[in-house]
Amino acid sequence: MAKRETPPAMRFVRVLALVAALAAFPVLSQSTSVAVVVVALALPFLCINLAGPWVVGLIGRITAGRARGPARLLAGRRLVDDPRSAWRTVSGVALTGFVAGFLGLLSPGVFTSDAVPGQLRVAVPAGQPSAVAEQARDRLKAAQLTATVKTEKKVVVIALGTGADTATVDRARTALTGLVPGHLPTTEADDDQAGVQILADIRSGTVVVLTVSFLVAIASAGITAASSILDRRQTYALLRLAGTPLEVLDKARSAETLVPLTVMGGGAIAVGVFCGLPFMAGAVNVTGVVTLLVCVVMGFAGVIGAGALSRPLLRSVTADPAPRPD
Repeated sequence: MAKRETPPAMRFVRVLALVAALAAFPVLSQSTSVAVVVVALALPFLCINLAGPWVVGLIGRITAGRARGPARLLAGRRLVDDPRSAWRTVSGVALTGFVAGFLGLLSPGVFTSDAVPGQLRVAVPAGQPSAVAEQARDRLKAAQLTATVKTEKKVVVIALGTGADTATVDRARTALTGLVPGHLPTTEADDDQAGVQILADIRSGTVVVLTVSFLVAIASAGITAASSILDRRQTYALLRLAGTPLEVLDKARSAETLVPLTVMGGGAIAVGVFCGLPFMAGAVNVTGVVTLLVCVVMGFAGVIGAGALSRPLLRSVTADPAPRPD
């Protein structure tokens, strides 16, 4: 009744493509080529979209088989009859869940510094560390500063002692300025501060990207939900003529969205986390976990809200249940 034609069955090869992409990801992610890493990330993302309709169809069969009420039964039959349409409704949020799972692990935590106090470092060109170290000793001696100067590969390290105060470090910095053109003497604390700023920018960028992605995905879900009602208005009219209460139709419509969203959204987040593991620096931090939780709440709340906004449209198209020629 809901569909008077049998749609072509989708093949399990869709899921095999996703499994193959995940199996190849650990190998591809070890490459130093940016292009290869981008391809490695794009393959699982695209394969989730490819496998989505097949999984939604499977979810529909399970839902219909385990239904204990008319709403779940209608929702399950809908998912079986038109899994592609159901996937289009939740695909935006589910695929954004993949992004959330990936970026959530990369969200940096608190930066801890192990900088040695009273120590300056100057990067030098290859083959010149010894000469630059000797010039550094002469400059420090002229400035009446006592320090130990040593070379470490392409870096000259000037140790003023752990008891050196800020004024002493600044005097040494001034004396060594211009020692190597284009390379200023810096402390490890200076480098750590730059790292802290970069990590803060990454956190802000992650929040902005996920927020915009979820807003776009939720808007897409709302538009798709409304268009789905219009596409099926004759079916809803026939169900109303058969005596189906409007509340049952609305519950079936909600289940048709939330059940695949729960399964596919959770699966997409898990795939995103899997893809983020090779790029994770350190242990999972609270910021990343909170980001993931907020994204999950935003996704479900947005889809539920989109469904609620389209409820008056459902009531409108079923107000006159007489079947129309279209």
